[in-house]
Amino acid sequence: MEEVVTDRSGVQHFVVSLFAKKRPVEGQFAEKGEEIKVTLTADPGEGFEEGAYVQLIDATVSPWQTERNGRYASGLAYRAAGMTPQI
Repeated sequence: MEEVVTDRSGVQHFVVSLFAKKRPVEGQFAEKGEEIKVTLTADPGEGFEEGAYVQLIDATVSPWQTERNGRYASGLAYRAAGMTPQI
């Protein structure tokens, strides 16, 4: 089932899971990466295969923090206007 995500004004957004890491360099140790979820304000369209490199358009990252019942949670929120395939 696909979930439709909207902002407060009802505009549809798209959430993609990406694995962020440096491209491997031959002869060097491959660094670890991190899976991140990025909210896109435009439909990314078709043609994105698993393992493909992408470039985010107008990417931003914002810190957030919330408190509930005396417990705090914090993290980073990733957003972009869209994404394009990279070779």
